[in-house]
Amino acid sequence: MSGLPGGFASAAGTAESDQQDTGYLSDCGIQQIAFEEVSNRDVITPYAWAALSMASRAHGMAWFHNHLLADRAQTCWGSLESLNRTGSNVAPLGTWDTKITTMVAWLGGIGDLVADSLQQLPVDMTNGVHARDAEVLGVAQPPAGQITNALQLWGWALDTEWSRVFDGHMQGEHLPFQRPQVRVPRKLGPWPSCTDKSAECDCKAGKRADEAAAAEARVKADASKPQRSHDAIALF
Repeated sequence: MSGLPGGFASAAGTAESDQQDTGYLSDCGIQQIAFEEVSNRDVITPYAWAALSMASRAHGMAWFHNHLLADRAQTCWGSLESLNRTGSNVAPLGTWDTKITTMVAWLGGIGDLVADSLQQLPVDMTNGVHARDAEVLGVAQPPAGQITNALQLWGWALDTEWSRVFDGHMQGEHLPFQRPQVRVPRKLGPWPSCTDKSAECDCKAGKRADEAAAAEARVKADASKPQRSHDAIALF
């Protein structure tokens, strides 16, 4: 609907080589739900689809796959941090957080674990929210006597912030989830070291070494197993 091939979230910027500083872009996202001015709408990142994956794993995977179809969006170590939606360049680094966030979402998230921990954390609201916490939350004091644990405090703060920004509703929330309609333009070609015809890179060499080690371990395991005699085998 928006004609975009990917999603926005805070991430390292792109660069023409791994010798350049990518910087970090926090001014990405959807302006209507952002706390700062969104000034960057060129860089997309694969973990932007973590939230959608929690609501619809199929749609989240479709968008994630669409991202990976871009030139140099991934290496033999997995997806990269980000890329320019015009296909002009990528962020030449791989990070744990832009991978694991979406993976955890596909597995159902950790909301139940966090909720259980927060529910067990008591909160003393006798004197209201601490001044520092109130400043961080950016909200008024909660009603006295209604908050007894951290989960209730979190839920109240979330509802308060949501209603303050959206006044009870968000534009477009009635629309169904959409699948990607466009792709990142292919301009860069594959990584020179990640094609079938390229010389063996460190990742390929490591994989070959792991496979050899696993094969050797299987041989040793088989050799250590007790062998049946021919007479015993003939009985079965």
